[in-house]
Amino acid sequence: MSSSKPRRIDRGISWAVVFFAACFSYILPYAWISYSDKVTQAGPFLNLHPLLLVIYVPLAFGIFWPVLLGGTVGLMRLDRRPREWPAKRARIVFLLSAVCSSYFVVGEHRHFSERLSAIRAEDARLREFRAGQAGETQKALAVLQANGVATLSEPLTGPQFDAVKKYLDKHSSDPAELITASRHYRTSAGVMQHLAGMRSCPPEALEVLFENAVRLQEHPELRQRFDASTVYEVLYYIAWNPNTPIPVLVEMLDNEDSGARRAAAANPRLPQEAKLAYVKRAAVSASFQEREESAANPECPPEELIALLKSDVPRVRREAASNPRLPKAAKVAYLQKAAASKDWVERVWTAKDPDCPPEVLQQLAADPVTSWYAISNPSMPVELLQALSQSPNPQIRGWATDSLAKREKQ
Repeated sequence: MSSSKPRRIDRGISWAVVFFAACFSYILPYAWISYSDKVTQAGPFLNLHPLLLVIYVPLAFGIFWPVLLGGTVGLMRLDRRPREWPAKRARIVFLLSAVCSSYFVVGEHRHFSERLSAIRAEDARLREFRAGQAGETQKALAVLQANGVATLSEPLTGPQFDAVKKYLDKHSSDPAELITASRHYRTSAGVMQHLAGMRSCPPEALEVLFENAVRLQEHPELRQRFDASTVYEVLYYIAWNPNTPIPVLVEMLDNEDSGARRAAAANPRLPQEAKLAYVKRAAVSASFQEREESAANPECPPEELIALLKSDVPRVRREAASNPRLPKAAKVAYLQKAAASKDWVERVWTAKDPDCPPEVLQQLAADPVTSWYAISNPSMPVELLQALSQSPNPQIRGWATDSLAKREKQ
């Protein structure tokens, strides 16, 4: 009676089992972590959950490898011949991995359930809160519709504020209601902003709104209830409303908020005389945005532009130098100084300027940062381009040759 000797598993099959076990060991934990983080709304910031892959992948491999290996051996035994495989080692690895994994599986399940319950409870609370807010809004709106816009008293709650906005939108074509609202809600910056943004808001209401906004600026005890940006938005909408009276725009040019001054100055309805006076004041303003806009304004006087060339803000200097009202001599002097600036943006801007003197362009052509811009400048003399076309630097030589070719085509 002959005995059949057990056959060993092929090395290729063994490595295939290891490969598939490794794939499953990474895919399953990664898919779980991605799914649970998405469902529990875990943000990417300071989320340490993916770091557990370092633990989960080896434990998963310790489970998948024995199972896949045992299943492969079982399929190969269909020819009724025994197979040699590390059964003892696989069982030990499986038991150790299963025992260690149980702790993490239970922990993951508990955390997932608790987090999901908390999210559902928060969603229910928010739905209840929103339903309550909507109910209060409807009650306040019913009171306004029955008794008029001046029924509610300040300070307004959130639902009352929403009700007032809805009421104003419904009565936007009634100037009397809008004027009454501007006079009644004198400290509710949200209502004031909504009124100022309405294109149907009458001039009288806008004038009252401006007075209210200035009053909020001047009284810190009232302003404590609002963000300063909210009062600025009221002034901004007033400045751009087509119905705002001209005297209000002129008065806004002296407001303490630079953003409000800039908004009023940008209104095309502002008288030329008032705008010119503002441009002169803005040239020496503490706000660099005002100085920058003043430097870019084509009506800025030359003497103010010359002063702005000495600004400590590069953007202000560049805008002043680009202004067509700047005298040529002052611009050339600025370009000569800017060519040696530590600000590379200012040097590049100088190299691109067609008014840049030839000697300055020659200096900038030697600067690796500005060489291409200087060589491409239409004011670069042909003699310098021809000299640069013989440069030992192949890049500069190529730029100069291209620039000469363009000149010949033109």
